[in-house]
Amino acid sequence: MCFERNSVDQFIVELEDVGDTIEKIRIGHKGGGLNSGWHLDRVEIRRLLPNGKGSETVTFPCQRWLAKSEDDGEIVRELVPSDILTEKLTKDGTLKQIEEEVEEPLEIHTYKISVFTGDVYGAGTDANVFLTIYGDLGDTGEKKLSKSETNTNKFERAKEDKFTIQAVDLGIIYKIKIRHDNTMLNADWYLEKVEILDETTEELYLFLCERWLSTKKEDKRIGRTLYEQGYDGKRSSLGGSSLSLKSQDSNANVKNKKKPSLNGSAKEGSCKRPVCVSGCTGMF
Repeated sequence: MCFERNSVDQFIVELEDVGDTIEKIRIGHKGGGLNSGWHLDRVEIRRLLPNGKGSETVTFPCQRWLAKSEDDGEIVRELVPSDILTEKLTKDGTLKQIEEEVEEPLEIHTYKISVFTGDVYGAGTDANVFLTIYGDLGDTGEKKLSKSETNTNKFERAKEDKFTIQAVDLGIIYKIKIRHDNTMLNADWYLEKVEILDETTEELYLFLCERWLSTKKEDKRIGRTLYEQGYDGKRSSLGGSSLSLKSQDSNANVKNKKKPSLNGSAKEGSCKRPVCVSGCTGMF
């Protein structure tokens, strides 16, 4: 069995060239089954250096639960690297090891999400709601808004529900995608607005909706793309592909100049290279 307590599970994955630096990874599970909670200690990614000159192992510490009933209830986490171990063969055949800390890793930001359900008849929903946040440095991937910090029964008429999401720095937030899955009897939802506070920068972003997410009302859509109030840039969907043990997310976060990563789009025509991904389960 995989992912048992205090164990290491290794996977060989063929990926397009992701560039010289892997700046972040996104890892998660579906949350199904009786014992789906997982305490992840760390992830290690080992790849061969060009021309067979050795290998490089990048460590992404986690030391947190991916569980609906533990910690913050998240089952997907973004991880940034802490150190890199480089192993090279010298001319005399000996193995030289160099371990160094990652310089200027991407920052993890805390985002406070406020979702306002409208004050109209039948506005509340019992369906599951999902949110994706987009910034000029990347996106969060789709997040299920599971645990409201303000209401036991979330997304009710004229109520504000608050959620906390941690993600690698998104930069300037300009767009969100929000939807529900149309489950339960009372799935129709009238969404007034969404506010997002980046606690690190203290920037507040407002996304007005004032529309139904419903298969019966208005244009019969259960998902909306909303742009930040005052945004005057190009309004088109954000492209990108995901490369992971199971693809589920899109583009990667980058610093000043965009660099490829495990979540980023690879250059067309680049060859695939095998990498070894090790998931180290904690002792809890």
